[in-house]
Amino acid sequence: PILQELAQEYQGKLNIYRVDTQAQQELAAAFGIQSIPSMLFVPINDI
Repeated sequence: PILQELAQEYQGKLNIYRVDTQAQQELAAAFGIQSIPSMLFVPINDI
């Protein structure tokens, strides 16, 4: 619920995504996710 509130509060300024790391193992590996829950902040210039 907190992340949903933040997504609404910062709409247009911040994107929050929830990723199923079991289904998206390559994506998790690309960002070095080794445990869950994890939070990752990616500057817009790095996308």
